[in-house]
Amino acid sequence: MNADPTRIPQFLRELSYLWEAQPDRRFVDVLAQLEAAGVSPASSDEDVLLAIANLRHIFPHTVDVDAHGRARGAYDIVTSTADIAVDRDHVIVRALSTTPRRPSVWAYSHLVTKTVSGPLTIADEEGNIHKLGVIARMSPRTQTTLAENALPELHRTSIGDTVYVVELSDDTRVSIGRKTTVYRQQRRALNTDTIAWESIPATQVGQPLVVAKPAGHGEEDLGVIQAIWRAHY
Repeated sequence: MNADPTRIPQFLRELSYLWEAQPDRRFVDVLAQLEAAGVSPASSDEDVLLAIANLRHIFPHTVDVDAHGRARGAYDIVTSTADIAVDRDHVIVRALSTTPRRPSVWAYSHLVTKTVSGPLTIADEEGNIHKLGVIARMSPRTQTTLAENALPELHRTSIGDTVYVVELSDDTRVSIGRKTTVYRQQRRALNTDTIAWESIPATQVGQPLVVAKPAGHGEEDLGVIQAIWRAHY
């Protein structure tokens, strides 16, 4: 038996971080997660700490950053005002709004604040501070970057929660998910068009983005792809 009392603060701190990452859950829900991870009354403290560490990789309470304040890897972050994705170099912001808002993609300097239940604030390359709402939850991605060189073949019935943001050569921006929305920035207004779609053939940067519509409605060539980002994993 380990009777060293100095282990207790670290143990409670790690458990606290796991719960803080999921503020909408009850403590008994966190205990149930540990039980599902194999923790039992027979588990040693070391086994419990390992289970907590493994769960914290799934439910981080903060974005892990390097010495420059940039994310190590890529994260999906839900705040009170937006769905956000961030990697070491870029931020994608999709505002939660009843009014259509063009997804924004921009390079950033560093993350200022980035902990669950606190504000997400990010400094861009010019030093401007962007306040992006209060963080409700976050999840790390297996991929480390948001940018993609190609789109796989996509089908509306199987795309799930995945969202791509595609920039076309004429600065039109397209959001592809369960619904596909085309954002064309005019001189004085944003033109928004939601397209009924069934599938999108595999394509890549430098090639056309072609949308196959429901039966009998043909295809639509939206233009040549300039950049692709995976906005939600």
